[in-house]
Amino acid sequence: PLVPGFMLAAYVGEMLENNFGKDWFYSGELELAFIKPAVPGDSLIITGEVSACSGRQIVCQIIAFNQQRDKIAKGVAQLTIS
Repeated sequence: PLVPGFMLAAYVGEMLENNFGKDWFYSGELELAFIKPAVPGDSLIITGEVSACSGRQIVCQIIAFNQQRDKIAKGVAQLTIS
């Protein structure tokens, strides 16, 4: 069996909410590309790096890895800071 993409997206969203709080909840947008499947039992590592700031707008590059450090997803998150 495979881990559904929406579950991986939920982990990414949780990381962003932990870092940006209500600003992510109210204004966040996420685009993810799934590169390799995740399977039950995988340990996931979600990373994010701010790649651009313009006024109150923030753009982050997101990468998700499994425990073997295989890239399983990548994407872009955007939000507005209040």
